[in-house]
Amino acid sequence: MSPTMGASSSSASKSGACPDKDIPMAVRKVFERFDKDNSGHLSVDEIKDGLSVVLGADVPEDKLHLLLGEHDSDGSGEFTIEEFEVLIEAIHKMAEKEKKAEPPIKMHEGSLLGQNRKLPFQDATLLAYTNKFVAGFVAFCIVANFGINILEKQIDPDTEHMKYAAFWNNADVTLNIIFLFELIANMYSYGGPVKAFWRSGWNVFDTIIVTVGVLTMVNVLGPPLDKLKLMRAFRVFRLFKRVESLNKIIVALINSIPGVINAFVVMLVFFCIYAILAVELFRDFGAGGIFTTFDSTTGKNVTLDSISGRGYVHGIEYYGTFMRALYTLFQVMTGESWSEAVARPLIFGLYQNDAIVVGFFFVSFIILTQIVLINVVVAVLLDSFCANQDDGGEEDAAVDARLASLNNKDAMATINAKLDQIGNGASATPDSSAVMLEKLLSKISTIDTLACSVTQLNATVADLKSQIQAMEGKLPAKVLANF
Repeated sequence: MSPTMGASSSSASKSGACPDKDIPMAVRKVFERFDKDNSGHLSVDEIKDGLSVVLGADVPEDKLHLLLGEHDSDGSGEFTIEEFEVLIEAIHKMAEKEKKAEPPIKMHEGSLLGQNRKLPFQDATLLAYTNKFVAGFVAFCIVANFGINILEKQIDPDTEHMKYAAFWNNADVTLNIIFLFELIANMYSYGGPVKAFWRSGWNVFDTIIVTVGVLTMVNVLGPPLDKLKLMRAFRVFRLFKRVESLNKIIVALINSIPGVINAFVVMLVFFCIYAILAVELFRDFGAGGIFTTFDSTTGKNVTLDSISGRGYVHGIEYYGTFMRALYTLFQVMTGESWSEAVARPLIFGLYQNDAIVVGFFFVSFIILTQIVLINVVVAVLLDSFCANQDDGGEEDAAVDARLASLNNKDAMATINAKLDQIGNGASATPDSSAVMLEKLLSKISTIDTLACSVTQLNATVADLKSQIQAMEGKLPAKVLANF
């Protein structure tokens, strides 16, 4: 420690004030350890060694020289402890900026010409294709195509007597040509229709949609293949490829399919069980077109009509076969107008004045499907979404934790021992040294805060006693005795 710094620390202790909090203790200890000549300045080589200890890794030479030039305020080539702290903060900010920066575009390798040979202007085509303005224009065309399809079906739904047939046709042709050129540019950036291009599911989807659009545009498809024109409505899915946030959702949904399928299989099993029971219990309800129920107001049995609006007997229409019962139960689960038509005739007429069986059947079905199993599916989806999040955040958190540890404090003897071990050339890699140093730094805060609080408390008590002593003649003896 330099004499100046020692003097300042000594004066701080005498006054009862806390140590200077502007400089973190870890930074101070590293600075003092590598300031071998006690000059109060670090040379470039000493800074490199200090940063290697603090950060747990060497800073690249080009970035280090750039930062040294920016933060050497007096141009002396040597750094004070304040400049050293600013340098560490600058490295932290630079690391955060690099994390947020967009990753460089990875050029596709090889082409149709060979593994190590590329087509003319292949890389330039990729750069143009991935340009933000180009991507935004294509996304706009996809949204415009979707909007035009909506307007067409709203304004001109009758395909035999269309009012604006020329406009719809010209818009379709124009957009088909744009999407065709986009597909060609994308394929060319890969070097042609190579395996790398077809490995992307989005590229396969684009190829199918654009191919169908071109074939319908040139009218080479006759009935019934001309109905493939309906696939143009699916072009909007190509927007998910262009918008990163939407693409993440689609990818997470696709990755969650295995778990969701298992949940749906469980739900289907319950549906099938209840459908079998429904056919057994309710198929014969309303045989002959009537059913009898008990009228509690008159105390007599009443015969009611059991024919549906489509002219079928209720039991046969809703529960006549397994598939009819399965669809009826699906209607019940959706909550769409099921009680009056599906359940209430059974409640009043199946066993006349006894609704226990029917009530238990439908109530248990609703509880199992709508309340339990649907929430199971949602839980599986959420779990899959969370599991498919980017795991790179863990590494970022580790780097942040290492840099944040500079704001912690450690016991003096322990940190000095560790720095001495590193300075004496002990065998330890930078990463392992940083990990051990972080563990030591994590113990600092409580000790230093407690020491500071005790010092302030002692100073306050001493000041209070001096004030009381000055008032000895004015206070009663009993009060002074307590002090």
